[in-house]
Amino acid sequence: KPNQKNQKAESEMVVIDAKDVILGRMCAKAAKLLLLGKTVSMVNAEQAAMSGKLFVAKEKYLHRLTQKHKADPNRSPKWPKEPAMLVKRILRGMLPYRSQRGRDAYKRLRIYEGVPPELENAKKIRYDDFDASRQDRRFSILSLCRELGFNG
Repeated sequence: KPNQKNQKAESEMVVIDAKDVILGRMCAKAAKLLLLGKTVSMVNAEQAAMSGKLFVAKEKYLHRLTQKHKADPNRSPKWPKEPAMLVKRILRGMLPYRSQRGRDAYKRLRIYEGVPPELENAKKIRYDDFDASRQDRRFSILSLCRELGFNG
């Protein structure tokens, strides 16, 4: 009967509100839920916070954007500038995405900027343990993406 358990777990959908929550800690929780077989939707991704200084993170991500494969630049790692896609890429690093289990988990992930109409009435989980308002130095994903060249 393990198939019935897996089907039941996959049908469970979790909606996470990312507003003013530390991104890395929230993504680690989301990755664990995905690996347990749940479908995760993350709303307000552009309002998630990172701790530290903005210019340090900007330099780190600009360096990643400039890294190219010497023989064929098309093989280079791609780093998005859009907030929702950047959060998705960060979360991908917390999954074993090269294995089938990780790929299946990654397909169950949905990231949204703002709250889409179909999820407005859904119950949203908010991780108050990871609240960024206690951090002295913090910045939003949107401000980082704007520094990297995002025009949205």
